[in-house]
Amino acid sequence: MPTPPAPELLWSDPLARSAATTTLLACLALATLGVWVVLWRAAFFAHASSSLAFPAAVAGSALGAPVALTAGVLAGAYASIIALSSDEERAPQGGFPDATTALAVVAAFAVGVIAASELNSGAGIDALLFGSVLAAGGGAQLGLALLAVAVLAAHSLLARGWLAIAFDPPAARALGVPVRTLRVSCLVAVAVSIAAAIPALGTLLTPALATLPAAAARISRDQLRGLAPLAVALALAAATFGVYTSFWLDLPPGPSVAIAAVTAYALCATLRRVGGAAIKGKSRRARANAADVRAPTSGAARAASGGPRAASSQKGVRGEPLVVAEALTLGYEGVAALSDVTFELAAGEAVAVIGPNGSGKTTLLRALVGELKPLGGRLEVRERPAYLPQASRPRSEIPLTALDVALMGTMAGRRLPARPRRTDRKRALAALAAVDMEAFADRRFALLSGGQRQRVLLARALAQGSRLLLLDEPLAPIDPGAAAEIEDLLLTLRDRGHALLVATHDLESARRFDRVLCLNRRLIACGPPERVLVTDVLAATYGRELLIVEGESGQRRAVAAPHRHAREP
Repeated sequence: MPTPPAPELLWSDPLARSAATTTLLACLALATLGVWVVLWRAAFFAHASSSLAFPAAVAGSALGAPVALTAGVLAGAYASIIALSSDEERAPQGGFPDATTALAVVAAFAVGVIAASELNSGAGIDALLFGSVLAAGGGAQLGLALLAVAVLAAHSLLARGWLAIAFDPPAARALGVPVRTLRVSCLVAVAVSIAAAIPALGTLLTPALATLPAAAARISRDQLRGLAPLAVALALAAATFGVYTSFWLDLPPGPSVAIAAVTAYALCATLRRVGGAAIKGKSRRARANAADVRAPTSGAARAASGGPRAASSQKGVRGEPLVVAEALTLGYEGVAALSDVTFELAAGEAVAVIGPNGSGKTTLLRALVGELKPLGGRLEVRERPAYLPQASRPRSEIPLTALDVALMGTMAGRRLPARPRRTDRKRALAALAAVDMEAFADRRFALLSGGQRQRVLLARALAQGSRLLLLDEPLAPIDPGAAAEIEDLLLTLRDRGHALLVATHDLESARRFDRVLCLNRRLIACGPPERVLVTDVLAATYGRELLIVEGESGQRRAVAAPHRHAREP
């Protein structure tokens, strides 16, 4: 085995220094964006972007055009198509069209091979597949340096919006975050960065450096803060060791760097597995503490509710109307889904919205948020609402604290969700305090109980600073005990001057609200619970979905059949 060279070789030898500089610049951009590849579950997309850029790189090499430019144009176009065509409600949570991606991978390699044979560019195929950092000149390094600066700037400016989309896409859209624009920006940045690194690292190896360092950092760290710097540090270490090893053992630099990245990931995974028992035990204890140490229900909430599931004995002072609807008709693509709706919602008032699946509950809330334009009638919303959508299914595996989640609410109404300000942090802490979760601000969201998570999501809505709260079945994902506490909390918020419009399928819960809207593709009734929640009105609202249950005392009551929580059009 050759004698290991002195480490000074990396900066004393011109060829080694050039190779190290090229690799380090490429890794800086790839590792930074790799964090989003991991958080968005887009590793397959990253691999497809590299594969799709291969035929463009072959053509550019054969025609004497800049390989990074030709590959970047095609990869960026592919990323734009994926970002604009995939399901916003699911992506980036596993919503990328995998079939399309797989076809792109196979077709791209086939086209690349055919192009290489037809254009007689076989001499450069090895370099395009496995990279050639030794051949990169000053122009290539300048291009990679500019790319790294652009990536770091985009990460600094857009990371907050990208994170909101990764954590909860429907809620991000409800906050007013430009979801589609940010999706395009992130995916195009990933694809173009991968394409730009192909001349140095190769088509087959570039995706590895866009995923492995970030994946290793993710399994090594249970906090989001510092994740990107750790990924960059691991990538730079792999690049340095890989280039050094290539000169030591006379190996190609690209594969050496990739092997170093794989080794770093395997080492991090092994250390994580060795410490897994202790980590799991700690997580179980944290979850047990979160379940046992319930967030205390405030005294005001208990006074407002008179105890769990009791009717409210204290009501807030009704203020000015925040929502006015008259003969409102709503629908999709010109077809009415809800018609003849007339009601008002004032500050200091809580209104429940009930009805079977497809009755128009979510349609009404989406219109109040501004996602749907009325087909007829009049709708006036006098304050920007805070909305907690039914489709909200946050990804608890993303290492966010309760405060991180509440801080997302402060992005509402901002076109560019930049870094949070000091006032944003104060608003988020105040929102957590309003839902009795301030003591859990630094607790991992994943370690909270179901009821506590729902409180944090409610705090995210409160952090938007609006008096108008629109909640689409907020009690559905939690157990009855926690649901009763959330009901108390909602009535407390009403008593503090908030206006609440809450879609629910629980008729017993609806009895605690000031008024009830009964919908079944039209307004069936609107009024106090004692007048509306009667058998005749409920039969007109639910039809066959209404069940008559006889209690132990012989008293009969009407209940709605369990809902499937299907999403409306």
